[in-house]
Amino acid sequence: MDPIQPQNSVTALSNHKKNNGEKADRTGQQLGTYRLLHLLADGGFAEVYLGEHIHLNTYAAIKVLHAQLVSEDLEQFREEARIVARLRHPHIVSILDFNVLQDTPFLVLDYAPNGTLRQRHPRNTIVAPAIVLSYLKQVADALQYAHNEKVIHRDIKPENMLIGSPDQTMIASGSNDKTVRLWKAVDGSDILSYSGHTDAVRAVAWSPDGTYIASAGADKTVQVWEAATGKLLFTYSGHTDVLNAVAWSLDGKRIASGGNDITVQLWNFSDGSNAFSYQGHTDMVNAVAWSPGGTIIASASVDKTVQEWQAV
Repeated sequence: MDPIQPQNSVTALSNHKKNNGEKADRTGQQLGTYRLLHLLADGGFAEVYLGEHIHLNTYAAIKVLHAQLVSEDLEQFREEARIVARLRHPHIVSILDFNVLQDTPFLVLDYAPNGTLRQRHPRNTIVAPAIVLSYLKQVADALQYAHNEKVIHRDIKPENMLIGSPDQTMIASGSNDKTVRLWKAVDGSDILSYSGHTDAVRAVAWSPDGTYIASAGADKTVQVWEAATGKLLFTYSGHTDVLNAVAWSLDGKRIASGGNDITVQLWNFSDGSNAFSYQGHTDMVNAVAWSPGGTIIASASVDKTVQEWQAV
């Protein structure tokens, strides 16, 4: 989980001229070497777009400030951007670039595709203590580092906490013994064994934030459970045959699963709702994958085809 970059630059904007009138939608425009694909978030301080590098085809978050800099403030803002850009910590989003075009400042940030902590856990959601503790440790570690570097984040809240990728210290593996085992990548020692399936486990996938695991089996089910505790969250039973593949959408909200019933099914991870069945293959499905933008799914089958189709 990655707190957004400490907002040391807020003070530099206090005397800047605010844009008046309605905000313009910048989708499709190019800022520097990035093309703005779509709006990710809009706040009082800035708009954040998903940007694609025009040469490298890599993604970044482009934060366009709701301000126009007057000349005397430009150097101060640049210096504050440099201070924040020097922060290097696994739980602080990195600033990759900074520029001002037509008096409009923008920042290029690491893209965290999994949304915010508030989106993951809406108000009044009950969250397991082990998961809460994991979040608190990461936030505290990041804040202490920032404070040591003389930077203060002045707006700590779930809406400003971005969810990053799993920390890659654990591996989940399924087996014909009907279990999923979690073990440490560094030494292979066991952490947890999940035994909710009644037949061989054929596929496992981590949620983008590393909080949950989806396991698919020959028992025709996909089971979603907490990685920290092994507690079962939901069992999806929409398939009629052995399952071979499972994949999370990058926003962590949906799961795609495929198997011997020749379908790929999309469904909400928490309760299996809004299920959709793709039936374009003529033989069993053995692999599924989401596009980076979360709008396209590629599915591979024993029918010797890989099919790309719109995630609905």
